[in-house]
Amino acid sequence: MQFGKGNPTFWAGTNNRAYINCYSLPNSPNTIEPTIAEISILVDCAWTDENNLVHNEPQEEIYHWVTGNRQPLSLSATCNIMFDSTKYRNDSMVTITLRIKEASGNVDYRQVTSKIRNWVSIFENPDFYSNPSYRTFDNVKSAFESAGYEVMFSGPGTEYTAHDVCNAIVASNFFYSSAHGDYLFTGTERWHSFEAGDGSKVFAHDGASENVLNSTISGVGSQSIQDYPPFNLGRPSSSIVFLNSCSSLQEQDLSDAFLWPYTNWYIAPSSYCENQATIGWTGPCYGFAFSASAGNDVMWYLQSGRTVAESIGIYASSTYGDLTYSGDPNTRLTTVYTGSVSSAPSGWYRFITEVK
Repeated sequence: MQFGKGNPTFWAGTNNRAYINCYSLPNSPNTIEPTIAEISILVDCAWTDENNLVHNEPQEEIYHWVTGNRQPLSLSATCNIMFDSTKYRNDSMVTITLRIKEASGNVDYRQVTSKIRNWVSIFENPDFYSNPSYRTFDNVKSAFESAGYEVMFSGPGTEYTAHDVCNAIVASNFFYSSAHGDYLFTGTERWHSFEAGDGSKVFAHDGASENVLNSTISGVGSQSIQDYPPFNLGRPSSSIVFLNSCSSLQEQDLSDAFLWPYTNWYIAPSSYCENQATIGWTGPCYGFAFSASAGNDVMWYLQSGRTVAESIGIYASSTYGDLTYSGDPNTRLTTVYTGSVSSAPSGWYRFITEVK
């Protein structure tokens, strides 16, 4: 049996994949009858609490095929699945098992195991956080946590620095910031930035040695086509980035800096940012109230299982502003990625045809 490339470094976000392929030999040299009689795909999850006690979630059987009059015996079987890691709590160890039973009664299985890694950073400038009418931190944090993510770094109205933000980007694959946005015009190009809590600026790639692109590359790790996420040694690629700041998506520099390396192992060398998107403003936010409603409303649309494009469309239809996205419009915060606005029947997993 083959189980794709093997153990990924992590399970993260909503488009994790496992590829399984099994072959069976005839019962004897004198027969050509195939012998696979039964196939199961099982998912196990275990997590450790603060007292180092291990807890096991109930086993999920997500596929079960048995031979019969309508399903003749087969020499081989292939199954490729994609699943949403938020089905289980962050830091859980999830094992996917392919088990086959031959007509002779022999049973064999293969497993792939990795840890769920969904870390979020949330920052909010004191100008926004200090006024309950403009505050988004509490709602955004609740939306992420209720969707199954863990907030690892946060700056709720504190004097956090650009250095703090860059350190958080190194470690986090989901990011939200509510802050003032700005750009530095050099005469030939604009270097976009957003403010930290102390007023220092976080640049996309130029203007400072500590910047978003350098932090992203440091976090994800150096790339070759063989170690794109999820087989890289660093963190997962950024999946959803929400820059709730004026002019944050006026151009592509901030988005590009967050979404590097713009691909994953399953689709490489394509540079399409599958299940990766940045949300932001093409111009002014038209006041704190608009940015607050965008942060609060769009995050809960995402939490409900809608895509990035759907969530922004619902918000834009009910208010005014130039909120938009860059990247994959079908990116999801929760429920398995489908590459469209349609949801998978199971919600958290689906069978796919592409193989690598």
